[in-house]
Amino acid sequence: MAEVWKDDKIRYWDLAPKLFPGSGVQEVIPFLGAGVSVSARHSDEKTPDPAFPTPEVMSQICALLDLTEDKARLYLEFGIRTALWMQAWEKLNGAPPSRENLISSLESQPYPPFGWELAELFSLLAPYRALEETALPAIRDRKLLPPESAARGAAQLLPMLQLFIRSTRVASPTDPLTSISSYYECHSKREDLWKWLQQVFSNKTTPTETHRLMARAAHHHLTSKPCWEDYLIITTNYDCLMERALEELEVPFAAVRMNRKERKFYTRFAQMPADELQGLTELNPPQSPDQFNLKKGSRSLVILYKMHGCLAPDLKDEQDGLVITDEDYVDFISHATQIIPSHVGALLPGKTILFLGYSFSDWNVRSIYETVVRRTGEDIQDYAVTRALSEFERTYFDKKNIILILSGLDEFSAGVRSQGGVPIPS
Repeated sequence: MAEVWKDDKIRYWDLAPKLFPGSGVQEVIPFLGAGVSVSARHSDEKTPDPAFPTPEVMSQICALLDLTEDKARLYLEFGIRTALWMQAWEKLNGAPPSRENLISSLESQPYPPFGWELAELFSLLAPYRALEETALPAIRDRKLLPPESAARGAAQLLPMLQLFIRSTRVASPTDPLTSISSYYECHSKREDLWKWLQQVFSNKTTPTETHRLMARAAHHHLTSKPCWEDYLIITTNYDCLMERALEELEVPFAAVRMNRKERKFYTRFAQMPADELQGLTELNPPQSPDQFNLKKGSRSLVILYKMHGCLAPDLKDEQDGLVITDEDYVDFISHATQIIPSHVGALLPGKTILFLGYSFSDWNVRSIYETVVRRTGEDIQDYAVTRALSEFERTYFDKKNIILILSGLDEFSAGVRSQGGVPIPS
């Protein structure tokens, strides 16, 4: 059975010394998911409080319609309460934003977008919604609305369905990001996909408390005596917030990413004297995965491996290494032996991995996990911090050597700091 820690059962006094060891040897490898970059965002959705009909009124309505079956009566009550909820929710929260308003909102946010917001963006840019191909024909063919109402067409019926899904969360409000971004790319160009993503990512410069905690752990490692090796951080995030957190502490690092066309790894060095930066850049041209060994003398660095690519402001679409569409993920997994470049692979053995900000309900996250945990064949205890645990995830992890920590990321970071005495820069 998967071991689960939560509330006062979370052993921060065990975790803090692993993240901040005194040995000069890295024990825990932070593995950062999208949840880390959006952990400081909070929903501004307002919750309505509509006046629902009393049981007596519902009984009168059912009697008027001659509804006697319990299931039918229950569904009628669901339908009436849903309609009242939708109306009250829209009055409080407004209609879904237009394409222009959504883009403006994503750009103005200090933190990167949620996955569902990216999916919404590309559904408006494509434009495409699965609802149009599935729900509308069903409403018409099964006579779920009277003919005169069904004849209103997509322009009126789609907003009704979208409001139902968005306000009730009975289903996902958007199509999967991987699928809708694939659709967009098929009907546009890859460089357009890149352009829109960079537009809503590249101006994000404020690290979260979790980024800062990991930067502090890296700083601790590099300033420990003795410091035996590089410090490895892995992320699937496109943003540069982990880089910003390292820069706050002036921690020297090498950000590693792959160019998807060449299948070579590129390195950007930072937080070192200019002459050293130039020398390291010249010594380390793009390399294939099996030849990727950084030449840096005796200097120890943070190696930030950006597994799914990077959207740094200075990168161009021809330097694309993003993994975002269905095709990208298939290509990524089909080259599993090339996912981990040599220098990164050399830092993995014997170390615990701390997964932060991931949902293991996603098959692509599980595939990454399976690839990484096969790093040495060793039976090593790993950790995953997650706010909630689905039954699927619990079943999946029952056979994995991983401890699940049920906690928000801000709370988790504060818990580690409280045990490790870790100052966080403002």
